[in-house]
Amino acid sequence: MTKPSEYIIYTLLTIVVFMSMIYILFATEYLIIIFVPMIIYLGVIYWIKKNKKITEFVKDDFKKLGFEIISERPLKQSEREIEIEPAVLTSGNTPLRKNKNRFNRIFSVKDDNNRLLELKAEIIEKKNGKIKITIKDKKTIANNVQN
Repeated sequence: MTKPSEYIIYTLLTIVVFMSMIYILFATEYLIIIFVPMIIYLGVIYWIKKNKKITEFVKDDFKKLGFEIISERPLKQSEREIEIEPAVLTSGNTPLRKNKNRFNRIFSVKDDNNRLLELKAEIIEKKNGKIKITIKDKKTIANNVQN
């Protein structure tokens, strides 16, 4: 679910932040402001991931479930749920993270009965490239939608 252009953006952003931190380190006597580029960097990365459009990656998977995606949006702050997952420490070559990416989105979809639904879904991209979709909530917006 990651395009090559995103890797370029992340790399350039990292280089710019690193260079600005080096400049702050050598050009100013206030070393505490070295944290400002780091905070901005983390905020921009969070904003990019939150607003990423993933419809093109999950369209076929939703078709298999019987839904046609009309639109998507990230969750509002009031719609977010806090989840605590236990972490298991492993040894050897076993990775600590099982998932590559995890997204929570609200999708406006049309089902096989021409109903307009709003789905709250969790999309998980595994490290092997497979996508798992979990529908957490389903609301009917309208019945018998015309094309």
